[in-house]
Amino acid sequence: MKQSQFAMSCVAYLILGMALLGSIYVLPMYMIQIQGDNALEIGEVLMWMGFPQLLIFPLVPKLTQIIRAKYLVFFGFYDVFC
Repeated sequence: MKQSQFAMSCVAYLILGMALLGSIYVLPMYMIQIQGDNALEIGEVLMWMGFPQLLIFPLVPKLTQIIRAKYLVFFGFYDVFC
């Protein structure tokens, strides 16, 4: 943690993890308590959050050869928070 770049990346991924896991936890709770959805309906909604990741995952090694990794990370953070 003495290196500033490493410490900043740890903090950034902590915030990213809280945002991602928070949304995965809060959205189903909202759908159960407010909308009254059942487990199947919640699963169908959450499926669309993970399905694009499943399709893009095999392309990441090719993307890192074309685009610098720091730009891909920035795009990922920007996509989550905006």
